[in-house]
Amino acid sequence: MYKFFKILYFSSLFIIFPCTSFAQNNLRSIQDQKKVIINKQYGFKLDYQGRIIHETNNEYLIQINKSNPQDLIYIKVDSRPSVYLPGTYGGWLYYNDKKSTQTQSDIVLTKKDTVNGMVFTRDYWLVYGGEGSWDAIINSYTKHKDKFYIFSLVHNFLRGMPGIIINNKKSTKQEFIIQGLKRMKDKGNVYVRKYDEMLSSFSFSNVSQ
Repeated sequence: MYKFFKILYFSSLFIIFPCTSFAQNNLRSIQDQKKVIINKQYGFKLDYQGRIIHETNNEYLIQINKSNPQDLIYIKVDSRPSVYLPGTYGGWLYYNDKKSTQTQSDIVLTKKDTVNGMVFTRDYWLVYGGEGSWDAIINSYTKHKDKFYIFSLVHNFLRGMPGIIINNKKSTKQEFIIQGLKRMKDKGNVYVRKYDEMLSSFSFSNVSQ
C-alpha cells in the first residue's frame, strides 16, 4: 500500500511540474508581448514591452520587469534635454542645470543613432552615489520641431564601492566605470534589447491608426 502511494505521489509530481513550467513560460510570453503607445498630442507612436505605471500628456513610465520594480524606462517630451537620475538626483535633471551638483562630466560615452531618419543622441551616464550605489543610465533624445523626445533606461547595471580590494588590488572608480559601460553596451542584455527595440519603433507617422 505504501509503495502504491509513493508511486502515485511521484507520478503526480511528474504531471504537475511540466504544467507549472508551461504556465510560467506562458506568463513570460504575455509579459514580452509588444504593445503600442499612440500620442496624438505630439504625433508619435512606439512599441513597448512591459506595463505603463504612470502616464501624462508628455510623460510615460514603463515597468519592464515585474519582479524588479526598479527596472524602468522613462519617456518625456520637453523643451530641453534631460536625464532621469533616480538615486543621485531624485528625478529629471536638465542638461547644463547650474543649480545641480551633477554635471555632464558624468557622461562617460556619447554616440549618435539614426532611427527612422531621426538622429538620436545616446549618452551613457555613470554617476556614483556613494556606499556602492550608482546611477547607470542610458539616455537617448532627439529633437523634432521645438520639442525634445527623451528616453531614459534605469537598470542596476553596476554596484560596488571604489577602493575595495579586488584580487589583492585596490579598485578604482575608473575600473568600475569601464565595467559598467561594458554592461550597458551589451546588445545581448535583455534590458538593452528591449530599450533598443522600443527606440527603433519610434516614429511620427500613422498616429491616427
